[in-house]
Amino acid sequence: MPDGLNRAAGSPTTIELDGKTYIMEPLTLKDFGVIENEYLKCKPNPLAKVAEMKGVLADEDYEKLLEQAYRDATDVSKATPQQVSEWLDTRAGVVFSVWISLRKTHPELTKEMAEAAIQQMGEDEVARLAESRDVASGLDELGNS
Repeated sequence: MPDGLNRAAGSPTTIELDGKTYIMEPLTLKDFGVIENEYLKCKPNPLAKVAEMKGVLADEDYEKLLEQAYRDATDVSKATPQQVSEWLDTRAGVVFSVWISLRKTHPELTKEMAEAAIQQMGEDEVARLAESRDVASGLDELGNS
């Protein structure tokens, strides 16, 4: 009789990508550090965005925007758990986190291979893949209760 520990502790599950079955391992604390670093690497530089607006905005508006961008830029080297969590539910976040999970058991699977397979999926399939990732890691509603 199942005791539910697979959900609370995280336990490998299987998924299919491109017609091939893979074992998806639980994400660990170390994995979440790698995921946060990837999020930070992909996080846009607010100063670069504002620089594009020079000459388009009035000087006063540009200065206000520049001040806010400077404040935001000081946060470029850190991320809140909510920011990372939200990013994990984007297609880029699903690709990266699923690849991190799969490479433990399938080191031959490159990030590019995972990305190519996931890019072919519809939104519903990607959402189910993210759900499988969360179930494997014990982060879904049942495992995290």
